[in-house]
Amino acid sequence: MTDVSPTRLALALWGKAQPADPGAIASHPLVCHMLDVGHVAELLLTEILPRGTAAHLLHGLGLPEDDARAWIVFVILLHDLGKATPAFQKKWEGGHAGLRELGFDLTAPPNARDHGTIGVFLVHGALRELGVDDALAGRLARAVAAHHGSFPSDADVGWRVAVREVGRAPAWRAARGALVDLLSALTKIRERPLPDAAASEGNWAFFSALAGLTSVADWVGSMAEVFVYEAPSDIEAYAHRSRERARMSLERVGFRAPLRTKPLSFSSLFGFPPRPLQEAMESLVATTPPPLAIVVEAPMGEGKTEAALFVAHALAAAGVHDGVYIGLPTQATANQMFERLAAFLERTRPDQRTNLQLLHGEAVFQTRVRQLLQAVYSPMPHGSEAATSGGLVSEHWFLSKKRALLAPFGAGTVDQALLAVLHTRHAFVRQLGLAGKTVVFDEVHAYDAYTSTILDRLLAWLGTLGASVVILSATLPSTRRRALLEAYAGRALDFGHTPAYPRVSAITRDARPVVATSIGTERASTIVSLTWLPDDPAPLRALVVEQLQVGGALGILCNTVRRAQETYAGLRALRDAGALPRDTVLLLLHARFPSEDRQRLEQRLIASIGKGAARPSRMIVVGTQVLEQSLDIDFDRLVTDLAPVDLVLQRAGRLHRHSIAARPRGAEKPALTIIAPEGDPKTVPLDDVGAVYERYVLRRSLILLRERETIALPADIEPLVEAVYVDGPGEWIDVLRADRDAFDKRRAEDAGLAKHRVWPRPQVVDDPFEDMGLALEEDDPKLSQLLRAATRLGDDSAEVVCLFGSATEAWLDAARTVRVDLAAEVTPHVAQSLARRTVRVATRGLVQAIRALAAPTTWRDVSILARRRPLFFGAEPVRIAGFALDLDPELGLVIRKIGKETTDAVPVDP
Repeated sequence: MTDVSPTRLALALWGKAQPADPGAIASHPLVCHMLDVGHVAELLLTEILPRGTAAHLLHGLGLPEDDARAWIVFVILLHDLGKATPAFQKKWEGGHAGLRELGFDLTAPPNARDHGTIGVFLVHGALRELGVDDALAGRLARAVAAHHGSFPSDADVGWRVAVREVGRAPAWRAARGALVDLLSALTKIRERPLPDAAASEGNWAFFSALAGLTSVADWVGSMAEVFVYEAPSDIEAYAHRSRERARMSLERVGFRAPLRTKPLSFSSLFGFPPRPLQEAMESLVATTPPPLAIVVEAPMGEGKTEAALFVAHALAAAGVHDGVYIGLPTQATANQMFERLAAFLERTRPDQRTNLQLLHGEAVFQTRVRQLLQAVYSPMPHGSEAATSGGLVSEHWFLSKKRALLAPFGAGTVDQALLAVLHTRHAFVRQLGLAGKTVVFDEVHAYDAYTSTILDRLLAWLGTLGASVVILSATLPSTRRRALLEAYAGRALDFGHTPAYPRVSAITRDARPVVATSIGTERASTIVSLTWLPDDPAPLRALVVEQLQVGGALGILCNTVRRAQETYAGLRALRDAGALPRDTVLLLLHARFPSEDRQRLEQRLIASIGKGAARPSRMIVVGTQVLEQSLDIDFDRLVTDLAPVDLVLQRAGRLHRHSIAARPRGAEKPALTIIAPEGDPKTVPLDDVGAVYERYVLRRSLILLRERETIALPADIEPLVEAVYVDGPGEWIDVLRADRDAFDKRRAEDAGLAKHRVWPRPQVVDDPFEDMGLALEEDDPKLSQLLRAATRLGDDSAEVVCLFGSATEAWLDAARTVRVDLAAEVTPHVAQSLARRTVRVATRGLVQAIRALAAPTTWRDVSILARRRPLFFGAEPVRIAGFALDLDPELGLVIRKIGKETTDAVPVDP
């Protein structure tokens, strides 16, 4: 067809072809979709994003804010220009005839690149024709074309593009030119000054944030139920409708403008006067300009969490940040923090609709999350009272792992934040979600070299993005404090004189010096007596029998699940034999229970020895490391396996944690007993009790602790941690040389692996996005360890769903009262019920065998179940790959190795 206007050619190209309304037309014009996404981006930028994040974006082009906003929106409008190519347009057969009639050819090479990748080339060219600097045009193009998850690399783009990829017929070039002309006319971009290339040079955080904004706008702008497909004849009239629909779509998914926070003192916010730590934080925030990073080093129970929440409130009231994310080491600790954050928000924002998310793999199974989801599971009608009413909710749209950090408030595992700087798909969306917040990392101790490297890189990007960070720790080595603050500041720091522990240290992104101050404590110094037991069950049982005669709550913390199960079984036998009083309550807690059982056990534990609990007269709690972190529980006496000194101190923090008027006789003062092999601490084997820890650190801890009869808290925390992690080995150097060499080698290897997986530093000179085309998977078990975006190093694992019966007759419970049909379609309720029966297994030799098991075909398309495998338990153990597995209601999942010449089974750990 001849003499077709370029505008008509542009309007003929489609952008979406899956209408939500069966009565709507079959496709949505490309220019309309571009406008939809651009209007969403504009509203996000002007009304929704935290003020600090919006300011960071608007200052990235060196233009006045109005001009910068127009250019950002215009570049995002061009995000799908790569769809104006034969390879994309031929995907919808319904449009072939009309396009050919207008003169478009639909012949694309078989290796044609996706529309995002080819879009870099086309957007770059469009911007260059408008006069934008060449390098800046390429970076802007790469950022908006990354909306499918990763930055197209130079190798992917190839700056020489074959004619067949962009279309041989003149109609293609004419249509793309008309698209750019239409969008530039609507934004009046040609009337505005060009972006300043020098201002954005090296500002890599700006381009990351732009990529994140584009992705979010594209997700929301693709909601076909709001952006009704139509073929408008008047683009300006459509643009008006599109803008209104953009506002409607943002309301529907749960994006709301940040509310101005009224500044309150600590006392007004929490209803009680601040403690010394909290007073110090109040003063620090009042005198130090944000954004800033704060490291709080203080013993357990000093109110660090309340201090961090106050900082988040104060920075929001100052108009810098909106919201908070609190990252913790484990799902269990994240669950507890979620409850605390929910209570805080309900008390401080009772009339405001507040979106709170729990971020970890099992979040949707938490009762509190499901309660908050009920009110918003279905999208609310635009403008309805329910859509704008107050109250705490977990908006359903934000449940996706990629989107969850966009919610203004959240608690979860630290891993969810670390993924923001790994080469994962849409890592820049996670960065955008963190950029405008106060980000709190709780329980930060001496992470391994791998995780420490990732955390340092995250702090560097958060600092560049303008987020504020609060790091909470009781046992942080000085070398890690320095590394964390220098990572955030992006430069070497002069710390000068370091105030005494407990202390608060802070740094800003500018050239100001480190602010550090020692803080007092209202609590009297606690002297913990230190005794030892050999690594033998008999002495432990004798101690338990003696202690339980007078009653109280005794904790026994084991380093492995196997040791915990064996210890619990031995004590249960003692009670059954009458050696322990019949009213002794026994409880076992570790990570190898089905998640619903573990949640029940955690709740039972807190109800028994948590703050304000009606404590049983006699109780023994046996557990693994889940007992040492953030569980607000109080033991009268504690026994622990030997562990690195910082973890021993952390465990000691569970002794006499609460104010209890009368302790049992013999437990009036805190006492810690450590189980360790007898012999010279410099040479004694550590293969069993401490097998899961780094040998060098463990041995140094043993040598130091063996010299002591008491530990003074908090006075001894810093000297002990420094002696193990920082100070030279002194006279031990020859004895520990082999362990130290192996330790240094492993740390270097682990740090090197992490550096291959993380984003480059934000201060690099060369464009870091030119080679970032690879997006690693977060948790795909089919990929090798080298190709997974893991946040922590450790043994590989598999997830099993613990059921009863068989594949043809399966039950959720041992009593066989709740039947589940594995051949039927999986409803959301059934999926959650099955997933709550999950246990993660990391036993070497067993993981691959579990993955090789067949899963029900109905699970394949259910994301939460697709990678899990069912095991069916009954009267006999499940035998697989030389292991016997049994599900005991009190012991959890028991894994035993079957001998080659006997059926006897020996318990094993990962």
